[in-house]
Amino acid sequence: MEPLQLLVGSALFLFTAYAVQRALLGKENEWPERVAVGLALAFLVPGLILLLLNLGIGFPINTLTVYAAYLVVGGAAFFKEKLPRLKLSKRLP
Repeated sequence: MEPLQLLVGSALFLFTAYAVQRALLGKENEWPERVAVGLALAFLVPGLILLLLNLGIGFPINTLTVYAAYLVVGGAAFFKEKLPRLKLSKRLP
């Protein structure tokens, strides 16, 4: 179970790092900046979410909640970068 857990956790971490750096920086920065920002935010954002949930409402921290936090943060960043921008050109009466 441990090698599978390591593989899944590493894949989720790298997906989150890639999605966050693409959502925040795009393609205009050099690769060292993108790697550093992506790795730092992939460590910080899910960890802070889990910490706040645990301290605020007593949400348990286990393997599944860590996976869920990485999926939510990575998915949100991925879809923020991939979905087209909404343009509101008409005003409603």
